[in-house]
Amino acid sequence: MGETYAAMPGLAVEGDAGFIKIRLLNAQAIGAVADAIGLPSPPPLRESRNGPVALATIGPAEWLLSCPLLALPDMIATIGRALEGEVALVLDVSPGRVACLMQGDAAERLCALSPVDLSDRAFPVAAVARTIVEDISTMIVRLENGFRAVVDQSRAARFLAVVTRGS
Repeated sequence: MGETYAAMPGLAVEGDAGFIKIRLLNAQAIGAVADAIGLPSPPPLRESRNGPVALATIGPAEWLLSCPLLALPDMIATIGRALEGEVALVLDVSPGRVACLMQGDAAERLCALSPVDLSDRAFPVAAVARTIVEDISTMIVRLENGFRAVVDQSRAARFLAVVTRGS
């Protein structure tokens, strides 16, 4: 059964977002990846960003890199060269993820639905959390002007329906 959702001010689905999951046996090797893609290595539960490219630490020895879809092949090749000789998983998970940019009304609704305190004080810019929004596993990143929520593609319609309910 498909979910439906209404348009909501401040909510936009990123249609060109690509995602690469990185898992490393040697967590220190993320420094080589960060250097290769021109970002500082993010501390735990934080994101480093330069324009459309971002690297988020989402767990012990686990990162999610986001970039434009068209940049994915080059990004995977760059990461592969940086991790030569390391035990690593570098996987394009783009088909399984959907990213939503949330500002204004949409951001307020996300804050109300999240069990994580997303206030400016508790969740500053570049903070990352993996949490549940209603019954949907969600990665939330604080941006300068709102939030980015990343959900499994199979749950995206439900996430959008939940966020826009009552709008």
